[in-house]
Amino acid sequence: MSEPSTETIQTPPQAACTESTYFIDSDDPAVVEYAEKVCTDAGATTDREKAVALFYAVRDGWRYDPYDVSYARTDYRASSILDSASNWCVPKSIILTALCRAVGIPAGVGFADVKNHLQARSCTSRWAPTCSSTTATQ
Repeated sequence: MSEPSTETIQTPPQAACTESTYFIDSDDPAVVEYAEKVCTDAGATTDREKAVALFYAVRDGWRYDPYDVSYARTDYRASSILDSASNWCVPKSIILTALCRAVGIPAGVGFADVKNHLQARSCTSRWAPTCSSTTATQ
């Protein structure tokens, strides 16, 4: 596996990474307002500072809960995710992408298959037996 590049991308962002979509509804007024508030509260002025502030807001603002998965399309819209108290990795990536786009940072979503991502040591300890009993393996 190659090392990640630290070179700046020289090509202009594609529309697919900047425009609002059904799920990444970055033009929704509540999404825009939240993104701007996070950046203002953090004193973020550069794209990098804004991206970091938004990352922390998503990481810390929604409790990670991989056991409450919805099958409703509307639950995967950034504007709907904004109103949730907890969520799992896919909705959290959608809201982060929308928040970045809302403040002018080109962003996209990438997915990968992960095996046993819930099989952490803390989930298999005697203090959290329910985690290991509900972990799905692929």
